[in-house]
Amino acid sequence: MTIQLVTDSTAQLTAEEIKKYNIHIIPLVINNQGESYRDGIEITKEEFLDKLKNDPEFSPTTSQPAVGDFVELYDEIGKNGDQILSIHLTNLLSGTVEGAFSAAHQSDADVTVVDSKLMDRALGEQLILAGELIAAGNDLSSILDQLEEARKQKETYIFFESLDALQRGGRISKVSGMMSKLLKIKVLIKLEDDELKLVAKGLGQKFMKKTVSELLTKLENEKLDTFNLIHVGVEDEKLSSITTPLISAHQKTEFNTSITSPVVMAHVGLGTFAFIYSKSK
Repeated sequence: MTIQLVTDSTAQLTAEEIKKYNIHIIPLVINNQGESYRDGIEITKEEFLDKLKNDPEFSPTTSQPAVGDFVELYDEIGKNGDQILSIHLTNLLSGTVEGAFSAAHQSDADVTVVDSKLMDRALGEQLILAGELIAAGNDLSSILDQLEEARKQKETYIFFESLDALQRGGRISKVSGMMSKLLKIKVLIKLEDDELKLVAKGLGQKFMKKTVSELLTKLENEKLDTFNLIHVGVEDEKLSSITTPLISAHQKTEFNTSITSPVVMAHVGLGTFAFIYSKSK
């Protein structure tokens, strides 16, 4: 017997990583004007971004997987007695992990559910670490301890061009969203364990450039294992201006730049980008 890994479609993993660690993925659902798409199955990141950029009628929302889908998967992969470790997107952005908890209580399998308190590639890195620990023969308790230690080294800062998507998803009030749009307010939020913490807000691109520069200066003096720049349709020139000074300062750091998942895109909106990094111990 072994430990089986389950996550949701917001975890950014390559096909090779999914295969190597035998990771089972439950897709979230994108909804738009009566149509639904299973994330990563019926719509890709590139297709979603194209709609977001070019279709003025595209106003997507998301829904979590059905509890029954979780139960069916848990029962199937746990029927031979394998333990299941199910690690998911922070509950600050989705109710997926609550659905997983509910399904774990209904399943006949031995399921442990974890709210990663992370998103995107940081969630993916937790799955990779779990896979490596399973392959090395660690038991579940040891894996959970080491995942928690790794999580403490990760930080996520999200730069919002607009709060429209957060407002549409019900994570801020309609009034706040309208004021942000009218005033062209830019916002920097840090993903904490239990809140989306406002770090800074200001007007226009000058504020945004200053805020990005200040955080980059801080990071140039940090020791980083990984640095992920995720985005929603940000132009290449801007992305390069962010990564170039960091790459020069961190020769041994693993860098990755990528479009985020459709579900996260729906929550944060066009033009948003985020720094997701792991500090060295």
